[in-house]
Amino acid sequence: VIADDRLYSRLAAHFAHANLSFTRIPKSGGVVALPKAAKHELRVQQYRWYFYGLGRQLAPYSVVLPLDKARVLLLEEVPAAPTDTSPLGLQELRHEARVAEMPTAQWPTLLKSLLALSYARKPDEVLSTNIAGVLYVTHVDVDGGTATLLAPSPAAMPGHALLVSGDIKWLEAR
Repeated sequence: VIADDRLYSRLAAHFAHANLSFTRIPKSGGVVALPKAAKHELRVQQYRWYFYGLGRQLAPYSVVLPLDKARVLLLEEVPAAPTDTSPLGLQELRHEARVAEMPTAQWPTLLKSLLALSYARKPDEVLSTNIAGVLYVTHVDVDGGTATLLAPSPAAMPGHALLVSGDIKWLEAR
């Protein structure tokens, strides 16, 4: 763990029962934190590379998905109990997440969002199952019952499409 004493302590305490060891390493004197704007630009660049390739040599595919063939699941963080209600000396180390299904009428709020396409077959498997890839929502037509998604490849989506939404928006899509 590099220069984060709190993270080191939390990991060591959480995995004390496991046969794991952690090493605390000080940050090098020449290390400078990136400004927030630079981090944002790097993140946007990674999104662009995922869909278009390094030199824009890739062409992503537009996929029209019937809304009745997919479900969007929202990942929500479960609020931790107030620390004053915990026994003395006990610290909450786990952050819980829960999955809630998004009603079709709310799909327009997903415009310009990145969604994960999960291999899970049921919503309760989403947190422990890998994803097939990431899709970008370019258009939602609730009346027509379709959503247009940008996909990095033309591969067919699973018939049970479970799309997982967090809070990542990509406003600079070009």
